[in-house]
Amino acid sequence: MPAGRENPGGNLWIYELKLDGYHLIAVKRAGKIILLLIIAPLSKRREILSSTIKTNDHIGMSQVSYQSAKDMLAFVKAHGLEGIVAKRSDSIYEQG
Repeated sequence: MPAGRENPGGNLWIYELKLDGYHLIAVKRAGKIILLLIIAPLSKRREILSSTIKTNDHIGMSQVSYQSAKDMLAFVKAHGLEGIVAKRSDSIYEQG
């Protein structure tokens, strides 16, 4: 059973579990999980997400590009876009 701790208000529980290289955090309120964080590299989180949800007109997966920063910036400028959001595929989620 994962380690859990209750907040001072008494109705919020935070569970933490480390298993096979994953770090999972679940927040539970009134018996229902309201937040689940999987702390793993971005590439693994994308793999989990793509095998869990079906994309449609309202839900989609962002595209991955392996172009150089120079090529990406040239593409953004050529197409009049506002900017670039980038994340290394081996990075983990960090709050803040």
